[in-house]
Order: sequence, then structure tokens, then C-alpha cells
Amino acid sequence: MKKGMLFFLGVLVVFAVFAAWTTDSFAYNRYIDGCDGCHGAFRSGTTSTKPGNTWPTNKHDVHRNQMLAGVCEACHTGTPNSGSTFTGSSDGNGSLPGLGCIGCHGNDYGGIVGVSGAGLRKHHAGKGVTVCASCHTGDPTPLPESNNPPYYGKAGVNITNALNTDGKENYTSDGLGLDNDGDLLYDQLAGPPPASFDVTKPAAGESVPTGAPYAVTWTAADGAASYKVKVSIDGGVTWSTLATSVNDTTTSWDVPNTIKKNISNAIIKVIAYDSSGGKLGAKKSGTFSVDVLTITAPAAAEVVPQNAPYTITWTANGTAVPPDQLVVKYTLNNGRTWKTAQGTPNLGASSFSWNVPAVSKTKTKARVKVVLKAAGVTVAKAVTAKFTVQ
Repeated sequence: MKKGMLFFLGVLVVFAVFAAWTTDSFAYNRYIDGCDGCHGAFRSGTTSTKPGNTWPTNKHDVHRNQMLAGVCEACHTGTPNSGSTFTGSSDGNGSLPGLGCIGCHGNDYGGIVGVSGAGLRKHHAGKGVTVCASCHTGDPTPLPESNNPPYYGKAGVNITNALNTDGKENYTSDGLGLDNDGDLLYDQLAGPPPASFDVTKPAAGESVPTGAPYAVTWTAADGAASYKVKVSIDGGVTWSTLATSVNDTTTSWDVPNTIKKNISNAIIKVIAYDSSGGKLGAKKSGTFSVDVLTITAPAAAEVVPQNAPYTITWTANGTAVPPDQLVVKYTLNNGRTWKTAQGTPNLGASSFSWNVPAVSKTKTKARVKVVLKAAGVTVAKAVTAKFTVQ
């Protein structure tokens, strides 16, 4: 007899734990289990001012008739007027999943049990409520305020936008909707966190043209009063100063026009100082290139037909003096030997019609070199990556 009774009681405990686990997305399974302690009775009259606002009529009627178009099954289970309401479940209907309070006061986070009210729990924690913390330690980061809860905008629900852009989320005297993401910024998105001190331009892999001003930028360092900016064109082996005593987060770099060939491993360094001249720290950019001449065709790994005309093209940036002569060479063996390309130059159009030679077999290590000269002196040159002639 005792064993049978113990078994029966054990089944009841397991069932109760399971029921709580499947519905417990808030601190309480039902509004009347504890929510009313701060927010007042759900059927309280217009005198209810908890937690700091006034309802035009009791909360039940506002929810049923104004927030919802009389859709009782959005909140209730069983007979609509039975009082069976749960924070995490309801009957639902063809338009609304059976989520109960969570349908408007949370997000489903892919249906993960127990985390649906993460944003509202964070809001309560921000207000000093600690009852949730012991049970909900694994909440995800709440979704942004612009992510609508599952019920919003569905048939039978009059609330359409969690950011309250149309005012439909406001049913109390404070003019605000819910703080869905728990950041205590009602009906608005939190701005991005302050950026840490870093160089933002030039970006890693960026191409900076010669012979023109270029805006170097960085994010502010905490406590910084001024900055020094340096540049290296040899991967950080040697440095030259671009600017000192800069009290902004940008400076203009006059990129030299005397550079004759592309530099592939340039780096910018910004050093921050406090008001007393003490060094706070330094940040470097990623490696970028400084380009005087960029050959745009042929491209890397391109297949160029043999024994036929092919148009070589390039883009030239600032040079010390305007070029007046063009030299184009090619190699079929990755640069071991170079030959002068035969064809028709068009310096003004930055192009050269190359008479591609005939080859007895496919050449996969071909390259082209373009040299710009002024009065016989080289002012810019570049070499392509490997391509194929066949």
C-alpha cells in the first residue's frame, strides 16, 4: 500500500515538474501567480497606476477589446471564460500559435523552451527585479526592439509594430509601448556600442591611389587629446610621419606622385596622447597597397587566345609628370625572359592592342608589363599576375 502511494505521488511530482517546464517562460506560469503583485489585478479598474501608468479601463478589457479583436483563444485555454490563462501557452487559432502572454510579450527564439521572455526578463532585471535570475541563467541576447513578437500583425491582433511607430502599442497614459528588448529604451533601437580605438581607413587590402589627397580615419581613443599619424611603405620596417598634434579622428595624407611602382605592404599607424602628452596607445591599419598603375586586362588566370589581337588595358594614377611614352613587354615563362610586345599603342585611352604570338603549346605562366615614361624616364610601371596563352 505504501509503495503504491509513493509511486502515485512520484508520478504527480514528475507531471508537475514537466508541466512547469513546458509553460515556465516567465517567473510565473500565470498572471495571478505573482505578476499582479507589481502590475495590479488584471481586472482592476481605471485607478490602477502600477507600475507607473494608468489604464483606461481594466487590463482584461483593454487586452480583449483593444489589443485583440475579441480573440479569447490568444490568451485562454479551455473554455474562454474559465480563467485558464498561462504566460506560455493558450489554445491559439488558425492565425495565432498558442503562446499565451508570450505571443505579445516575448519572442519564440526558434521555439527554444524557456527563453521566450528573455527581453522582458532583462527589462525587469534592469528595473531591479531579481526573482527571474535564479531560474533563467541561460537567456540568449534579446532580439532588437524592431523584431516583432509572434502575435504582432496577425489576424485578430491590433498591434503591428514593436517600435510603436504608429502608436498602436500604447494603451496607457505614458505614451510608450513595451520595452521588448530590455534595454530600458522604449520603442527605439539602442545605438551601436562605442567603437574601440582603431584605424578605419585605409582598410586592409584597400588600394590607395598616388598623387591625390587621401583621408586617413580612426576611431577615438578614451582620454585622447591628440594623435600622431605615421606611414610605412615597407611592411613596418621603417616609418615616416604624416601628421602630429591632430585633435580630430582624421587627417589628410598627400600620397606622393613620385612613387613609380605599386607598393603592396603599406601600413598606417595612429598614436594617441593624453592632454599631458602621455602616450595612451597605438593602432595599426591592415596592410594595404599604394598604386600608381593598375593593369585591368589581362586578369589573373585569364585565358588569352594565341596568334590574335588582344587589348591590354590599365588605369594610371598621379605621376610626377604626365607620361608621353608607352612600353609593353610580355613573358611566357613567369619573368625569366621578357620580350617587347608587338601591337598598336593608345596612350590616351590607356590601352594597347597586342598581337599575341603563336605558341606551340599552352603557356600558363604568361605575364604582361606596362611601363609609362616621360622624356625617357620611367614614371610608372606594373606587372600582371600570371595568365594563360593558348
